[in-house]
Amino acid sequence: MPAAFARLACAAAGLAAFGIPAAADAETFVSIVAVQTAAGWFLETDLDGSPGTIPDATLTPPGGSPLTLTCEFAGGEDRCFRTDPPADGVGFGSLAALLAIYPAGSYLLSLDGGALTAQLDFAPAEPDGSVAVMLPANGAVGVSPTPSIAFTNDCDTCGFLFFEIEGFDATDGISLETTRIGPPPFPATGTVDYAELSSLGGPKPAALPDGSYRLAAGAGRGSLTDETFQEGGGFQYGTGAERRTTTGFTVPEPAGGLASAAMLGAFGACARWRHVHGRADRPLPDPPC
Repeated sequence: MPAAFARLACAAAGLAAFGIPAAADAETFVSIVAVQTAAGWFLETDLDGSPGTIPDATLTPPGGSPLTLTCEFAGGEDRCFRTDPPADGVGFGSLAALLAIYPAGSYLLSLDGGALTAQLDFAPAEPDGSVAVMLPANGAVGVSPTPSIAFTNDCDTCGFLFFEIEGFDATDGISLETTRIGPPPFPATGTVDYAELSSLGGPKPAALPDGSYRLAAGAGRGSLTDETFQEGGGFQYGTGAERRTTTGFTVPEPAGGLASAAMLGAFGACARWRHVHGRADRPLPDPPC
């Protein structure tokens, strides 16, 4: 699931604290987000629903043809997702270039062969800054198994900050995250303690096992609203724009199993973060470098 908008749907208490109501039907969540990574700008669409509720889904841009989402059952729920251009490719050079192909306006969402439909407004405004991870440093080795994340933030318009630690190779399946929500601007510096992170699937480990990890950080602006399908039934809808960065680090492991510092240091330039609402069940492809 954004981007971080999907995480906001789970934070009912935090949303209420900032005047954003939780959806009446918290089981259904939809997001359409413009996301900037080191590879460019991407349109990311995600849906989450109760088991058996989303067998198929399409999204039709204004004046365009339907875009078919990939749907699967994972983590105890139905999930559909799509990234344009594909997440393992090169994105658009600017948000304006993305909007030239996927224009702002009303998008038609269709589920289950048209049994449920909704018109969703998409008009992202670009964040005026981003969040950068300072610690653990990109490529760091020997990192604590209960790491704290130190960051800087220069976005004055962002209403959420998002952090995720994701394992790969030997640690594949571990995904820990947190989303901070609030009226902008956030402080220029901050720290996320390991205790603040929550597990996306399964119990949270008391400490990270030895191995290599990606650390994703995002800052975004947008909206989260309660919506209704034209045929009846409610859902929560998140939309906007987000900037993300990805770094890497290694927790100590036995000699011979440690990824090289040089390889980890390349994450900032060549690693692709998985889908905006990426999860442990949809792992990021191995770095192309």
